[in-house]
Amino acid sequence: MNATNRPFLIKFTNADEIRMGSPFNSCDIEIVGYDKIKLPKGNWQDKYAWTDDSKKLLLIKWNFENNEPGFHLFLIDIETGQKKESLRLVGLPTNISLIDDKIKISKFLYDKEKSVAGKLCCEIEEEFEFDK
Repeated sequence: MNATNRPFLIKFTNADEIRMGSPFNSCDIEIVGYDKIKLPKGNWQDKYAWTDDSKKLLLIKWNFENNEPGFHLFLIDIETGQKKESLRLVGLPTNISLIDDKIKISKFLYDKEKSVAGKLCCEIEEEFEFDK
């Protein structure tokens, strides 16, 4: 299956800013055209990634423990329906990609000491892999 022919549509609903004025959103996710995946309602980020073969889908679920920005990666194997959820990761994801089992995350993680007026720090690149 090629990258433009996905097995179903992902629809974001009830999108709202995670904080007033924030460029990051929280929303519900609706899976259209596929009934084998049941997701909990609310607190999803409006970003996702597929593997090139469309066999795995990666979603982001927000977790603002103690009012600190954080998230969980939620990996779904489309063929088996198996779901994996990561431990809580800190920061605010700006981009994700999924190549085989390797996840690349670009995220914002505020660092007061490295920030200056008009320029908040820091953009961070990370890799993540679920235990097999």
